[in-house]
Amino acid sequence: MRFRMLGPLEVTISHRPVDLGGFKQRAALGYLLLHLNQVVPTSRLLGAMWSGRDTPTTARKILQNAIWSLRRTLSPPEGTDAAVPLLTQAPGYVIKADPAHVDLYTFHDQVKKGQDHLSAGAPAAAAGLLRDALALWRGPVLADLAEAGVNWPELTTLQNARLDAMEDYFEAELQCGRHAAILGDLEAMVEAHPLRERTCGKLMRALYRCGRQAEALRVYDRARSALVEDLGLEPSHELRDLQRAILTHAPGLLADPPAVRGPAARSAAPVAAAGPAAPARAEEPQARPARAARRRRVSVLLVCSQLGPAFDDAAAEVVDEVIEDTTALVREQLERLGGTVAAQMGAVILGLFGGHGEGEDPHESAERAVRCAMALRDCLTGGPAPLARDLAVRSAVVTGEAVVRPPAEEGGTYSVNGALVDDCQFLLPQVPVGGILTCDRTREATRHTIAYREIRGTPVRWLVDGVPAGDGGAPPVPEAALRRELGLLHGLFLRTVHRSLPHLVTVLSGVDADRTRLLTQFRRTVAEGDEPGGAPGGDAVRCLPFVRVEPGDDEHALRRAVLRAYCEPSGAEPAGAARRRFEESLERLVGSAAERDWLRAALRSLLNEANEANGANEMNGAPSPDRAQEVGTAWRRFLELAAAHRPLVVAVDGLHQAGGSLLAAVENLAESFAELPLFVIVGARPDLLVRRPDWAGGKQHATTITLSAPSGPPGAAMTRLLGSLDRATPPR
Repeated sequence: MRFRMLGPLEVTISHRPVDLGGFKQRAALGYLLLHLNQVVPTSRLLGAMWSGRDTPTTARKILQNAIWSLRRTLSPPEGTDAAVPLLTQAPGYVIKADPAHVDLYTFHDQVKKGQDHLSAGAPAAAAGLLRDALALWRGPVLADLAEAGVNWPELTTLQNARLDAMEDYFEAELQCGRHAAILGDLEAMVEAHPLRERTCGKLMRALYRCGRQAEALRVYDRARSALVEDLGLEPSHELRDLQRAILTHAPGLLADPPAVRGPAARSAAPVAAAGPAAPARAEEPQARPARAARRRRVSVLLVCSQLGPAFDDAAAEVVDEVIEDTTALVREQLERLGGTVAAQMGAVILGLFGGHGEGEDPHESAERAVRCAMALRDCLTGGPAPLARDLAVRSAVVTGEAVVRPPAEEGGTYSVNGALVDDCQFLLPQVPVGGILTCDRTREATRHTIAYREIRGTPVRWLVDGVPAGDGGAPPVPEAALRRELGLLHGLFLRTVHRSLPHLVTVLSGVDADRTRLLTQFRRTVAEGDEPGGAPGGDAVRCLPFVRVEPGDDEHALRRAVLRAYCEPSGAEPAGAARRRFEESLERLVGSAAERDWLRAALRSLLNEANEANGANEMNGAPSPDRAQEVGTAWRRFLELAAAHRPLVVAVDGLHQAGGSLLAAVENLAESFAELPLFVIVGARPDLLVRRPDWAGGKQHATTITLSAPSGPPGAAMTRLLGSLDRATPPR
């Protein structure tokens, strides 16, 4: 039997979920699990179940009934000798279970081990343990109970324990030199918890190491303002010392000494002791066995930077400095845009995109590789004059299957081998200065977002020519940033479901691939039922397939596409299947025979079936003017019935191409219903705001999200490189 508390309360027996019943049963179980293997007095349990409310005279009887129901639910399967974990023991009740079978106590154990490794000066091992511990969280602790109004002090303590563990994880990653990788998560945590000085300090250090000194100082200013305004306090001595160190460029900011922090410095203790305490001594990290190599579909980027004639008379040590700073900039830019440095030979760097696990999109990996090559070309040859005059860069990108070996230990590097790498090496010498050549597969995967020019008279190769209009050449949005936006979408969806309020979310991005990735990930997690935050998913929600807008589509096209999506979820049905699904839906959703007949007659045309009874063939066009209003009314009624039956998600992409009537219909869709769990999420390029500057403005239930890619090259690397160039090539 397994218990999951770090998110909605869940219990599984033999890997099968258990129906825990109503609120009282779940609240009683949740509170007993918070005090695992400890007797909780009846009076205390009653106070928890009716916290903040008047306790009814029948409260004790209600509790007894809830315990009785739970005991039956938690009974082990017949034929096993396992005992029922819920026991009556004076003066109350107790849950007897192995702490290893409760995710909360597994979290505490992992965090303790991670803290021990961190104190012992093993940050890589600590980062792995803390990362695994934090991955156990699926949302706020006991999220379903908290959403129902439960506000136990223990829940606040656990949320603080999670934040403490996150700070320890950030500390471990900083000591490993992975400041760029955690920057987005640090920024999000500081924004959510501006009064946590320890987190602010880690963000300041990470920003400083990324060459963003001014932003690091602004973090301090914001933290000080929040402390003074909210609490009337000045920042701690540690935070003020860090600000002074940044102002004076103290050498210690660029590297962390091993942490020396004892257990007494921690505030993240378990809510209650459960089982024997972990040993106080630090454990040495165990050697990890080599991880097996696998064939994966990846994209490989080979970048070669070369020095120009201006370096011919420069001293050897100065030339070495320029080469080192150039390759450092290439490495930082590559990692910033989602790649992994797999190998380096002098001024040639091999970058790997993809290959980290199952579920990766090979088209996305190819696009990231090409955009990374474009960003490197722009910052090395299209920036300040010394760079353009004295440096040259060539890049080649190939896509296909290769042998990828994961790192043997945390913080290590991936390696990639095979014919794919040979193909890239063959391509690189043929790249013109400042150019980017790709193979056929890379071009095919990215041709919708990257413009190419074919080099004729040679084996088929493609020269990157730019990006389509409206794309702007922006690099892709980092995965961490997308995860933050995905969390926001899940929060809005949770609000829609629990408060039964319709909502319109618009996702804007000039990079079509980024917008599609976010919409696809959101729809997948909802459809598969594994989204965070406690919202229902899977069979409990109806998530329609994507509706993609074509240029000039009108309101009738949207109605037809949405109804088809509802009636043809598989996308490949034999003739007549849509009609049968439509009839089945009417039988399931509509109780009145007269209303079913009206909806059937009004909406038949949207399924591409002629409505001969009305004297017009409406298979391909909009309904006649005298019937347009009736079709619109019937369509909205059908949506209302569908959403009332199960929360409904309607996803529309490419809205910037829509006609005026379609824009108005989508904008007002959520406002058309008063109380209904209807979640409408639409994607568009920023061009939409040019056509409609007031898009969704003033709507009560509307949110707009703009995806922004990282801007510009890393400041610290570029600054060091410019300094090296100045020393190597004095002004002419």
